[in-house]
Amino acid sequence: MKVPIVQAKTDRNKVPDGNEFKVYVLCNDNLTYRVKFFQIDEKPYRGTLNELIGFMFAHFTGCDTPKFSLIEFPNDLLAFIKDKYGKPRINGSLHFGVEDIRNGENLFFWLNDSSKRKSLCNPENVPGIYLVDFLILNCDRGNNNPYNYLFQRIWQGEDVVLKYLASDFAQAFFSPYWKPIELTSKLIYYREPVYSPTELEDKYVKDFHSFHSFLEYIINISDKELGELINCIPVSWQMDQDSKNALRQCLKLRADNVKEFLMGHKDLFPLWSKSLF
Repeated sequence: MKVPIVQAKTDRNKVPDGNEFKVYVLCNDNLTYRVKFFQIDEKPYRGTLNELIGFMFAHFTGCDTPKFSLIEFPNDLLAFIKDKYGKPRINGSLHFGVEDIRNGENLFFWLNDSSKRKSLCNPENVPGIYLVDFLILNCDRGNNNPYNYLFQRIWQGEDVVLKYLASDFAQAFFSPYWKPIELTSKLIYYREPVYSPTELEDKYVKDFHSFHSFLEYIINISDKELGELINCIPVSWQMDQDSKNALRQCLKLRADNVKEFLMGHKDLFPLWSKSLF
């Protein structure tokens, strides 16, 4: 398991939304990425590595995602960004980036236009993303945060179809500030839904078979593969060995039991609740 590394070339900042810190950079693969910086905080900050873990699981299970990479920043560009945005706690030269999706929309675009509800070109991604969110305990979707859905508008002749993409996993393990003891105690066995489904999940989660193609990777992941995945976390993100061990242990047990845990969610989905499977 490897995550590609690209080199940042220029700062392509867009106007920030309110007080939110958003930086976009053009990289040497000629793509523009939104950057999720690792920053030193008073408590160990896990949001950036949550993003990396979430995107890797989504990708390897077969979900459609924007392209993601580790981004290597030259010292002068990083110093410029720290100064420009007043972010002195940005640490190290490697950070996480997600391709900037043009023509992006959120869930309300799908909800508010009935014609778009029939034009999802990858409906299988809906149960896939729900499964990944549950596996890594990402609570920042569903009715908890209906804005945290990413659809890409794609033109096919005069028609528009929507592609649902996996994104935004910073709130995995219920927090970007999780502690190792939390992963190996209460979270490792957590089987309740991490969010209540929206109309999107209601429509496309039809039965347990909706999850099958995504479950294959998860239930067969080995300790070695999990170790390789966790070793992709850059050293500069200050992940100590206790945290790595706890993360590995939590993910392995949840992967081993995900089918059993998931069956307890059947009644959440109108179509699945009526199914025999």
